[in-house]
Amino acid sequence: MILSGLLRVASTRSRVPLATDGPRFVSLAAGTSATWSKVLLQTTTSSPSLVPSPQQQQVRTRHSNTQIKRLLKNPKRDRLDREQGIERIKSMPPEIVYQPIWEPKMLRNGWSPLPPADVEVPSYPFSVKRTGNKPQNAVGFLPVYSKMRKDGTKAYTRIKKVGGDRDRFVQELRAVLEIPTPKNPKEDKIRIRTGGTIEVDGNFSKDVRLWLAGLGF
Repeated sequence: MILSGLLRVASTRSRVPLATDGPRFVSLAAGTSATWSKVLLQTTTSSPSLVPSPQQQQVRTRHSNTQIKRLLKNPKRDRLDREQGIERIKSMPPEIVYQPIWEPKMLRNGWSPLPPADVEVPSYPFSVKRTGNKPQNAVGFLPVYSKMRKDGTKAYTRIKKVGGDRDRFVQELRAVLEIPTPKNPKEDKIRIRTGGTIEVDGNFSKDVRLWLAGLGF
């Protein structure tokens, strides 16, 4: 349709317009200042089949296909499970082994006192040492810090000065924060860094301080 319309326009000056040619051909033959874009627009609008329907137009979604796969993890497996009626058991966090021995009082700056003398502190396979070099040998802070990335898009918690069996410490930390062990180690939210530092995705500094203080550290 577009090509035939252009050929008709190109041949307007070579012959005299006729009454059967239509108003568009007559106006172009008369020497009007119609441009090629106007001719294409008139040709397109006169042919409804060339105009894309709303169903044919591209609809932009909020997330890309890669982001949808990351959000749904494995959409193909979930769809097959629904069709076959399979209900997969999600991994659960471990149970808490060491219960708190007392209820500490936490100040707004994150400091908490040691348990009183009449409270017996059991022996744990792990240890957390408080900060030192305080005036008059005062009790230091628990080495739990919340950090943000430079761009401010992700928060994480760091627990320093962890000694002993760090694997047992991480296992108990999972139970307290209710973080299950993932199948893929790269997706783990808890990591053991060099120097005895434990890093957790998310801001759990208050919860970790209360847990450690309740254990007597």
